[in-house]
Amino acid sequence: MISYPRITVSRYATPRTEVDVVESNATTLLAPFISEKGPNGVIQKIYSEGQFISEYGDPDYTKQGQTILNIYNWLNAGGTVLAYRLVDEDAKTATVSASIANVAVTITAKYPGTYYNKYTVELTQSKQTGYINVVVKYDSYLVKTYVVSADTISSLKDTAYFSTFTVEDFATLRAGLSLTVAEVITLSTGTDLAFDSAEDVTLQDGLIDNYYQAVIANEDDYLRNNLLLPVDVILDAGYSETLKETLQDFSLIRPDITIFLDNYTIVGDVPTVIDVVDSSFVSLTQENIALYGQYCTVDNPITTATTSATVTPTYFLASLIPSNDKIYGIQWPTAGLTRGILSKVKSVYPALSPSQKEIYYDKRVNYVEKDSRGYFFMSQLTSSEESTALSYVNNIRVINRIERDIELLGRRFLFEFNDATTLKEMKSQLDIYITEWIQNRTLNYAEVTVSADDLYDNIVNVGLEIKFTGTIEVISIDIVIE
Repeated sequence: MISYPRITVSRYATPRTEVDVVESNATTLLAPFISEKGPNGVIQKIYSEGQFISEYGDPDYTKQGQTILNIYNWLNAGGTVLAYRLVDEDAKTATVSASIANVAVTITAKYPGTYYNKYTVELTQSKQTGYINVVVKYDSYLVKTYVVSADTISSLKDTAYFSTFTVEDFATLRAGLSLTVAEVITLSTGTDLAFDSAEDVTLQDGLIDNYYQAVIANEDDYLRNNLLLPVDVILDAGYSETLKETLQDFSLIRPDITIFLDNYTIVGDVPTVIDVVDSSFVSLTQENIALYGQYCTVDNPITTATTSATVTPTYFLASLIPSNDKIYGIQWPTAGLTRGILSKVKSVYPALSPSQKEIYYDKRVNYVEKDSRGYFFMSQLTSSEESTALSYVNNIRVINRIERDIELLGRRFLFEFNDATTLKEMKSQLDIYITEWIQNRTLNYAEVTVSADDLYDNIVNVGLEIKFTGTIEVISIDIVIE
């Protein structure tokens, strides 16, 4: 008996050796990061690079590392970023307490960080009786002008710039202000320790690790809830081995998210390998994790301070996944010469020999291959322990999408009558939905069953049997010469 009204979804992947019968939105990236400005502790949907910069400021590669490159690639390829600004627990919010015309005025910036130390507030008397002018500037540039009264000045705390704006005696303050000469108040003391150290990328890794650890420890219900926060992808970015292990643990909390890990840590453009043969790190079994080996160098797209950037393969996946999803659909592999092309690569290390490729493939570590035409992803394996249809990235992403969609579809029928009419309508909608996956060649077989439970009249049992269409990995060519 279920304990509360909900939709439950479970999956079972038939081992491929046992199969002997025929069976076959903008993509979202969850991205926690550090920045000098912007809302912290809240997830925001970001749709473009321009919007991201407006919210979180200019990029700083030395502090944000490959994380910011992945975010920009994702947005520029048409994906949606679920952005989460992280700040150190000891970060401070810029503030000022001043006496203007013998009246105490206290102002606090909206969010913590050093960025807000350049805000100034200029106060003048308004020509409009009972009002004052509040001019907000950033680094001497005009940002916004407000004309406020005693009744509306408190609303400044609801703007994008302030979390508090209090005046002890508005009437006295207004009387003491000039119509022409502004009283200038400058905010200060804002800090973000993650931006006060030379080890910013390492600190960012630690803050991201804390973010996911809080979810694992059940301290963040929002991120644990797939209905509240649907997420498609999480990308590694040369993170520390500790953070990679945390992401493995997180994958058990959110099996509906596909997590792309890499086997390098990168700090200050210096890569350190996590050995794909000996390290326990690669002893993965989760089918919603895909591990990528090697590292690459590319022209640094956001700064001239360093002409090259050392990146892991997730840098390229950040462009390929959302663009391929939009053009082809999530059912198609991000690999091969059509959808797995790496652009603007300067070099890839190590260049794998055939025997090394065999080791990578056996360890289920995906790799980049080079031929005379360029660089390509030449595998797309998940870390699934068994050899099933869910051993492939495209299939695990599809099944995650199918489960999410079916759960949402099923929720429409909660609290409807559990009778033949409802069951027929539910099956009809499920049939229509699953047929789309057959028509787009993802599945070559699907069967839906819907029935009332034998024991409980408030439970409906839905069965879905599917078989994925296989993808070609080996082509055997025999040439006969007579």
